[in-house]
Amino acid sequence: MDESICQHCGRQMPGRLVVDLELNQATANNRTVRLSPRHTKILAALDRTYPRPARVDSIASVLADQGDQASQNKIQVAICQMRPKLASIGVKIFSSGKRTYQLYIGDLSDIPQFDESDVEDLRRALKVLQKARKIIG
Repeated sequence: MDESICQHCGRQMPGRLVVDLELNQATANNRTVRLSPRHTKILAALDRTYPRPARVDSIASVLADQGDQASQNKIQVAICQMRPKLASIGVKIFSSGKRTYQLYIGDLSDIPQFDESDVEDLRRALKVLQKARKIIG
């Protein structure tokens, strides 16, 4: 079977990710990045479900099977730490639900970009919400 075709939906998959658990590195789009052992295991767990989302508890289960006990909070922190490194090889991790994550591999040009005015609007809205929270108590 062609690895660039999703076995579940039959659509063309935008990119290919290779996760090397021995060297603790990931390669996509002809670029490689080194990761910590835990980050590599988390990325491998996410890659197993690609292009579908992965639940945090299933990632924790995979880590436990490999002798790495990590709480859901530690996994969330690790994913936040991984995002900048993975972005350099064209891989993004999105939150696709309350406790699920999904990989995006390939050209990032089709992901909506925010300009500075959008960011300022979000900052103003956040300040309003923070003031309302203080008033409500």
